[in-house]
Amino acid sequence: RIGTLRLPPHHRALPRGEVRLHFLAQPLQAPVESLDFVGTILAAFADAGARAGERIGGAFEELGSLPESYQAYQDALALAVESGDAELQSELHSAIGINQAYSADRSELLDGAERHCRTALDISRRERGTRLEAKALTCLGEVIYARGDDLELALANYRQAEQLWAS
Repeated sequence: RIGTLRLPPHHRALPRGEVRLHFLAQPLQAPVESLDFVGTILAAFADAGARAGERIGGAFEELGSLPESYQAYQDALALAVESGDAELQSELHSAIGINQAYSADRSELLDGAERHCRTALDISRRERGTRLEAKALTCLGEVIYARGDDLELALANYRQAEQLWAS
């Protein structure tokens, strides 16, 4: 079951409220020489939160709620940066760029979308993430297509992404 706390047998006899107090009152079993583990724990929570935010953004996008999707992606990106997960950052930059390309009603929004796509592309190439690079190129294609400037360039990005998806 999701979200179930499994207690050791000797703690199951404690009333529910006392279980929490018991755990809070327990001293750490091993001495802590540094607080590096706190950063690790917080990064893990940030990573989990970022991944959840990405899924929430995707769900809103599928429902056609682009403003809510955008906000979820932005919140998730902040957590991904905090966690240091470069691949997830690339994913989210691409998702934000595509979202902005779909919903842009002025060129400034497309400029922001392009920045997100290019950031995603830079990260994906640094991380050597083929799938991430394909998504970033698709993002750029969407922005260029939304601008209506150079449809051949948009098509070239889509084709390059297609080759990466196939590899």
